[in-house]
Amino acid sequence: MYLIGSIESIFYTITIIIILLILGEFVNLIFKIILKNNEDCGFFTNFPQALYLGSSFIVILYYTLFYLSIKLSSLLIKTIFVISFLILTFIIILKYKEVYLFFRKIRTYINFDNLILFIFLIINFILRFFPYKDKYVYSGYDIKLYSIVATRINEEGLITLSWGLYDNNWSIAADSHLIFSGASMIAVFLSNILDIKIPQIYSLQTLTFNSLIPIAIYFLIKGVFKKKGLAFLTMFIFSILSPYPYFFIQWGGIGETIGWYFLANMILLSFNFIENGRKMNLFSIFIGLLALPLVHPLVYVYYFIFLILLLTVNFKSNRKKYALYLLILLLLSFILLLPYLLKGYIELKKIENEIKPGTLGWSGFEETIVNLNDISKTIIYSLLFIFIPIFTYIIANEFKNKILIFTVWIFILVFLNINNPFSLIHVQFPFWYFFIPVRVIIFLCFPISIILSFLSYKIFIVSTSHIKIKIILIIIGLVLACELIYYNLYATIETVEWGNSLTINDLYSFEWIKKNINKEEIIMGTIADSTFWIPSYINRRVFCIPQIVNNFTIISEYKIIESKLINGSIEVKELILFLKKYNISYIFFGERVEYDLPRYKLNILLDMKIDGQKIFQILYKKGNVLILKINEKNYQLKL
Repeated sequence: MYLIGSIESIFYTITIIIILLILGEFVNLIFKIILKNNEDCGFFTNFPQALYLGSSFIVILYYTLFYLSIKLSSLLIKTIFVISFLILTFIIILKYKEVYLFFRKIRTYINFDNLILFIFLIINFILRFFPYKDKYVYSGYDIKLYSIVATRINEEGLITLSWGLYDNNWSIAADSHLIFSGASMIAVFLSNILDIKIPQIYSLQTLTFNSLIPIAIYFLIKGVFKKKGLAFLTMFIFSILSPYPYFFIQWGGIGETIGWYFLANMILLSFNFIENGRKMNLFSIFIGLLALPLVHPLVYVYYFIFLILLLTVNFKSNRKKYALYLLILLLLSFILLLPYLLKGYIELKKIENEIKPGTLGWSGFEETIVNLNDISKTIIYSLLFIFIPIFTYIIANEFKNKILIFTVWIFILVFLNINNPFSLIHVQFPFWYFFIPVRVIIFLCFPISIILSFLSYKIFIVSTSHIKIKIILIIIGLVLACELIYYNLYATIETVEWGNSLTINDLYSFEWIKKNINKEEIIMGTIADSTFWIPSYINRRVFCIPQIVNNFTIISEYKIIESKLINGSIEVKELILFLKKYNISYIFFGERVEYDLPRYKLNILLDMKIDGQKIFQILYKKGNVLILKINEKNYQLKL
């Protein structure tokens, strides 16, 4: 078992990138064969796009085999990868029969710009991985849930809408994380090739894509605006403004991380296709249109909005034909995904009928910047997301149409952000409650980075007037940038520690549970510690994981018992009846808590007695990890 910030994890991270590159170049090669394209193939396409194609290929593979009822076993996964690698190698050997030709081609990529990119990437990786130098998994709650989803896919060998063993008739419908499980598919695929536990491969995968998003944005801006200086500036500003990995550590964003990476590549491909009409770009966009909805539906919506704006701007130009092709492709991808999306829609409606929309995930946003009732916040909000984009559009000159697309895109996203129960605006369109304001405002750093970079580029680099004022403003900007970088790093280190409960003693206890507790038996624990890692590490049942237990009656009943266990007011009879009702045999206490969350009072449980006989016995103890077993005799008592 290795630490995420260790040398071993660096090796695995590089291996992950190589695996996805090989798959991406294999997909690229297939496209070129189909289109009879004689351009270079094999390790020589755009680096971010190769990773994007490789990741998308895995998602589409799972989706296709789901409808063919073919299971992706570990052996089949490894076979697919080996075949891809061998075919790609064979093509490279055929194309570059002389070794020196191969190395000559590679040498063309060794230049100053790529050196800067490489250094930036290394720094990015260090900043992302350093906080995890003594951690076994990525921090936060969502990684636990996503790992269980990946575990289910691995168990079934297919996409599944069932929690299987982990749902003891506790749920009324498939959770959205099961429906939109593209990120989990990628994790399972990589886990089987590298033979690494799913939670750890998921952690490496998340941090890797976190680190690569700015690089993808560099290629996006360089491709769209054809200005390397602007591309470097945007990459830098995005890295400062982007909350990765700080905010997402606290509440999720695992699929969103990969979604952002896909989005940067798909926007570039869309612009390129509109401009040059290359079929290779069209094929690559189609791959993303099929994969992105399964990776993260909200990011798909963001891209859908962008694409409609792109098509609208170009529909009356001489590029109308290409815009029409993209529209047809969008409709075709939707039709191909429709059977699965309808299944997901039915499941989500079941939950909506049980739990009032806007109930889950909406607490705590009353005081955030999404509330237009706060005048000072509204002024800041308007300046950043309305006036600056408009001013940038005014001075855009030859790039007016492109800046217009990003500007209107921001306006629409702002509407989605302020459209909430705490605002003056609240339009309840279908599934409005998935657009939780904090998600949208975090995403706004993506397009606003582009606008701010373009504005800065025009004022400070293109314009030659007021040199002294520019120097002063640049110095101020650099000071603010250093402050933001320091704050992000400090906050990340603090949050990683605060939101990570898994320790080596927890892992030892998991192994003990695997050997001594049957799969059918149920363990109860809280979100406060490492309890919810148990299913994805050792395939054992745990009660009560909120997304798995989406039956509101059970959730309400558990919340009452949990509250009493935390404050120590639980009655013996009440607890025993509850444990009997849900067939719970064990209570788990992890080594440490995360987010300073409260958990059950251990001394109350240990002191509980019936007729002088203790209810719980300590079955396992290592460090601060405890496993309590309910006395079998007490289960038979007539209360």
